[in-house]
Amino acid sequence: EAARAAEAKLHEARMALQQEQLQHRETLSLSQVALKSAETKVHKAEAAFAKVEQFEKVNLDVLAREVANMQTSIQLADVAAHKAEGLCKFAESRMQEKKRQLARAGLNVPADEPRPTPRVVQTEAQPSSSKP
Repeated sequence: EAARAAEAKLHEARMALQQEQLQHRETLSLSQVALKSAETKVHKAEAAFAKVEQFEKVNLDVLAREVANMQTSIQLADVAAHKAEGLCKFAESRMQEKKRQLARAGLNVPADEPRPTPRVVQTEAQPSSSKP
């Protein structure tokens, strides 16, 4: 009878152990699923972050190119303005030379017509190199 009771207790202990092992397996399985899900979320977040970084880098590159283009445009406009100023001075000197030639030839030289842009009137504060 004691052997039977011991065997029954042993059977109960085995059943309890199997039940506990089953619960541990289920817990382990759920933990593995949760870990896999967390890893997937981390990978997705890393990928999204990488895309944002790439987007920001591209935007910065585009902005840098636009700034460089604007600086080049400003420099080209400066050069064009300087050339236009030089051409205007050259045309003015050629016109004055032609008027002198006409005057030497005794021809009547018409007065200057009003210009669409106002001319700079020389004052004593201005350098003598600028002619009105």
